[in-house]
Amino acid sequence: MRMITNFVSGSIQDTLSFFSKKSLIWRIMFVGIPLFSASLLLVFFLTCEKIQQIITTAIARNEQMHAEALAHSLEKVLLEARNQLRVLAAGSTSKEDMLARISLRTNAGSPYYREIAFISNVSNERYVLLNINNEIIDIPPQIINNTVNSPFQFLEADLKPGVVRISAPMETTYNMVEFEQKWHNITLQIIRISTPIFDDSGKPTGMMLLSFDLKVFRDILSKESTIFSVVEEGNNKTLRSMFFDYYGWILFQSEEYNENTLKDLPLRSDDIRSGLKGDVGRKGFTGAFRPSVEYTLYQEMIEHIKEGRSGHIYLPKKDSGFSAGQMHAECVSFAPVQFSTSATAPNEIIGGIGILDTSFASSNAFNHIIHIFIFCFFFALFLVILCLWFVGRDTGKALQSVISQIRERNQTLRTDRLSVEKLPKELESLRSEIDTLLNNFRRAQDETANQLAVSNAKLLTAAAQNLPSVESIKQDFLVGTSQVINNLRKQIKKIANVNADILVVGETGTGKELVSQAIHEASSRSDKPFITINCGALDENLLMDTLFGHVKGAFTEAKQIRKGAFIAAEGGTLMLDEIGNAPPKVQQALLRALSMRNIRPLGSDQDQPFDARIIAATNADLKSDGLEGNFRNDLYYRLAVISLHTPSLRDHKEDIPALVVHFIATFLENESENETMRTISRGALKKLMNYNWPGNVRELKNVITRALAFSQKDILQAEDIVLDDSTQHVEEKTGKVSTNPYLPTKNNPSLQSMMDQLNSRQQSAIHYLIGQGEITRQEYQNLLTENISLR
Repeated sequence: MRMITNFVSGSIQDTLSFFSKKSLIWRIMFVGIPLFSASLLLVFFLTCEKIQQIITTAIARNEQMHAEALAHSLEKVLLEARNQLRVLAAGSTSKEDMLARISLRTNAGSPYYREIAFISNVSNERYVLLNINNEIIDIPPQIINNTVNSPFQFLEADLKPGVVRISAPMETTYNMVEFEQKWHNITLQIIRISTPIFDDSGKPTGMMLLSFDLKVFRDILSKESTIFSVVEEGNNKTLRSMFFDYYGWILFQSEEYNENTLKDLPLRSDDIRSGLKGDVGRKGFTGAFRPSVEYTLYQEMIEHIKEGRSGHIYLPKKDSGFSAGQMHAECVSFAPVQFSTSATAPNEIIGGIGILDTSFASSNAFNHIIHIFIFCFFFALFLVILCLWFVGRDTGKALQSVISQIRERNQTLRTDRLSVEKLPKELESLRSEIDTLLNNFRRAQDETANQLAVSNAKLLTAAAQNLPSVESIKQDFLVGTSQVINNLRKQIKKIANVNADILVVGETGTGKELVSQAIHEASSRSDKPFITINCGALDENLLMDTLFGHVKGAFTEAKQIRKGAFIAAEGGTLMLDEIGNAPPKVQQALLRALSMRNIRPLGSDQDQPFDARIIAATNADLKSDGLEGNFRNDLYYRLAVISLHTPSLRDHKEDIPALVVHFIATFLENESENETMRTISRGALKKLMNYNWPGNVRELKNVITRALAFSQKDILQAEDIVLDDSTQHVEEKTGKVSTNPYLPTKNNPSLQSMMDQLNSRQQSAIHYLIGQGEITRQEYQNLLTENISLR
């Protein structure tokens, strides 16, 4: 609005000042685009009326041709029926011969003939045959006489030889007709044609009558309208056809064509007459409908049909004429349906075909033209804008290139030189100054980065701050203050007060033995022995002897009594570590001991009771092993009265600083008195926190111990912390945690030198040890083919 005001009321100097502030490209587009747009719009408005007229005429001719084609298809049916009637009239008229002839024609593909009647001058020679589902039925005379619009009422006088008469469409009902062993009322909507029969002397003997079902017309309208709609599918054309008689009664409409459902669908005109006023049901056809005389366009169409003319009428958009119904249509096309009584006789009009275009094809086609014009208009406008832009682009191209590169370096913080080519002379000095500025900025940035790197390096080598004190970290054998460890402490306190056997489950290195000892110390048995037996480190016989003991003379070397672990732990706690590796014989003996709460030493005939709490520990899934047959299910449920899970270190990494302080303090306690106080740097602690710890707390202890042993520094640095990077990489790729990261892998260059120092049996088992991380004596014995001594 301000711009228009400047042009209208401002001075010439103001106008020139306004244009001078705009770019060259803007000024070219401001003048050229409105002129181009106005030219295109003017051409369209001058030609749109002619285009609409051409489209309307083409669609009208097309739909009128379609109506004429439909009418011609119906006339072909009438012509075929006339020829069939003449063939039937030329032969024998006896009922038996007629049944045979009609059956042959029905089997030959003429199933739409419904009545075949011979109306003889002699009453007892008359008959009516009905075709119901291709079955010919002889109708008794008493039913025919009681039928309204029966063929016997169709007798005409003064018929000439070879002349065929046709009736108006009618409806008739045969009551109580026996069909398929049932009685039916059969209603037919038909058109009848008849011709006289003469004997050899030229004397009339009666009349032959043939009728065909109006559903034939309905099916033809439906099928050909569907075919026509498919041809016009690109125009989204929708058609609805109707058939009306000579007097304008609408008898039926076309339906959606489907051979399976259309044959059972009755004749109807619901969609056509919906919302229209008029008369329903004419004499002889109850389903007929005739619109009121107020629909002048419909009455005009009927008058054209009576005159034998086809045509096309556009319906007004307002509610007048035939368009007042609920089925709104843009136009109606119509054509008469004619019948010739003989080859030389003039055609008789029996009705007409009307086609309503409910898709508004003409309007839609014109709208489609408008859409095409709009697309072409904007496309041409785009091309013009593009051309104008290319014309003015060279003026500011060089400067825009400099601006874009400066913007790019500003966003990405790059400081390299500009890579602009073919700059005008005036811009070369500007680029030189910009490159100098970028170079200075780059040097300042490098200096800042170096200072920051030095500062970070010093910070990482400094001692870690806020580490917990040695006195505050160890409580009840457990180190840590995380929620996971605190929950474990609470569980230990609750379990310690319950005198039941316990199963401790956890990964290798998670402190299962410490948890077991904590349970013992927190219980009422804390003043009694706490004995630990590793079930995976002993073979079957030695483990049996260790657990249950023996009497003197039980075997050759049994020179004195051995009480066994169960008796030695009397009143206290017996921990069975790696219970999953216990041999089957030991599992059976443990099951009996836990069930009876007494044991029988080797060589003894007497059971000895014992009073010891059993704590079993394992890093395996005993329930899955039980399903595979590697562990007894009954022993599992005896041991797992109470189950306790020890968490892995990766689940409570926040306890790593406390564990590091504890392990450093423990190492210093075991060393000489001259050992100075040691701590850990921030970088080393960060390295520990970022590791996944497949070996859990045991691995952390080994890492800290090794670092303290090999480093002479007061502060452990990141380079002193040696982690198994290969195991870490495997975890990242596969998601699996190695059981022992300190074992050599196949990619370790020190593997060959290590294996050279092993004996042949150790070399046979080293690969199993690499994969599993640990090996029991029983597993070691099973891997070897040679027998090794118990000792």
